[in-house]
Parts: sequence; structure tokens; C-alpha cells
Amino acid sequence: MQRRIGSGFTKLRRRRTNPVVNISRAQAKLRRENLENRKAVLERLAAFEATQDAENPDWRLLTRVLREASQEWRRHFPVDRAAGRAVQGGF
Repeated sequence: MQRRIGSGFTKLRRRRTNPVVNISRAQAKLRRENLENRKAVLERLAAFEATQDAENPDWRLLTRVLREASQEWRRHFPVDRAAGRAVQGGF
């Protein structure tokens, strides 16, 4: 009898904690995806920089690209703090 009651409480506890675990996993996945997206923004900026003429830059294009990159960077939030700081240094 005691074992069945304990087993019932264990099952109930697992059912109650599963939503919390699922939410935590979903948040971790979102943070990883956002970090990858931020890395992609940095890669695109590096590629853009490589195509620009340093002696005669197109200032309007440069301003637009930097503004759009900044907006896209902010859209990809939240990220893990430690990993985000490492990537933030490149931005």
C-alpha cells in the first residue's frame, strides 16, 4: 500500500515538473538559435566589409547596412550571457 502511494506521488511530481523542463528546453533552444543568428549577422557584415572600397566608401549604403544589422542584432534576443558577450565583442 505504501509503495503504491509513493509511486503515485512520484508520477504526479513528474507530470508537474515536465512543463517546467519543457519550457526550459524551449528557452535554451531559442537562445542557441538567436546566438547562431547573431553569428550570421557578423558573418554578413564581414563579407560586406570585404567588398567595400576603403578609399571611396558608399556612405549611404554603409549607413543603411549598419542600421539594418543593428536592428537585426536586437531582434535575435535573448542569448546566453557568456556566449552573447563573446559574440558581442565582434559586433
